[in-house]
Amino acid sequence: MNAKRRLERTPLADAAGILLAGDLAPRLLDHFDYHELALASRVSRRWRDAAARLEVPRKRDFFARPIPSQFMKLAVRLTGLNLQVARELEEMGPEPALNADPTASRFSRLWEQAVCSHVVDAGVTSVASYVAFIEYAASREVTGLVLVVAKYDEVDKWNAAFQGKDYFCGDLDAEPLRGNATDLPDSGLRVYVCSEACLLLQSHLQRRRILRHRWQFLVVDAGAHRASAMSLLDDEIRAETCHIFSRPLPRAGLDLEEATFRVRLLMKSIYRHAGLSQSVFEVWQETDGDTREGKYLRWLVQRDFNRRLTSDATTVTIAAQSQ
Repeated sequence: MNAKRRLERTPLADAAGILLAGDLAPRLLDHFDYHELALASRVSRRWRDAAARLEVPRKRDFFARPIPSQFMKLAVRLTGLNLQVARELEEMGPEPALNADPTASRFSRLWEQAVCSHVVDAGVTSVASYVAFIEYAASREVTGLVLVVAKYDEVDKWNAAFQGKDYFCGDLDAEPLRGNATDLPDSGLRVYVCSEACLLLQSHLQRRRILRHRWQFLVVDAGAHRASAMSLLDDEIRAETCHIFSRPLPRAGLDLEEATFRVRLLMKSIYRHAGLSQSVFEVWQETDGDTREGKYLRWLVQRDFNRRLTSDATTVTIAAQSQ
């Protein structure tokens, strides 16, 4: 029962190896549709290379369909926006007032472009840079409220970074909102830091007050967790600028729902000003996930959104500090 099986090389195995090492892959894949090509590309490097040569015409046919074409239009718009932001950031250069902190400088330049950012930080250095950016924004006579919502294991670093600052109000338990103009500072910014658990424990009235205000900056620190599962974020917290902080993404990327949520949240203000519905980010839900079309569209959207969250001009990446 426990004896190891001995594998023997046979003439049939040799023949199969010769076929697989030759031109069988491209001949076989020539009969595959867009969904089968996506699956075949995961078999081996040879199959992936063969599938890549056939991918463009298959995609062209796929995106001619009604629902996939809607996603293609969105992808083209997002790519155009990214190219525009990248070009303008290059023309602007660093912010001279923040030369000592390149990350804070990048926050300021993205803010000046009226775009949000996805912050991927392997450590905690981005928090100090964000505090420097907030103080720079206040020096530009920006007035309003700042809300930092962090997962329980991420909130301490934010409290430590803002501790002792005149504009830091602590958590919402320490200084509850009144839900009117008295919550707003006469000048500068007023910062609240709270955990997701803190929001969950707030009374219904306090939650309504959070939603009533328009926040100048909203920070969502998901850490290594799911931002889409965090309280109140789906209740339309209104913010001029949103920043999502995250630990490095998994090697396989975020799942489709989480990637869609993050991209949608980051693009909320832009699409609202353009008069477009955020449902365009979830067009894949209009297909049946059990069909070839539905499976392939979900795979494409997931791959596209994960790429944008890690490599677009609006991404701020901080590598782990060497010891």
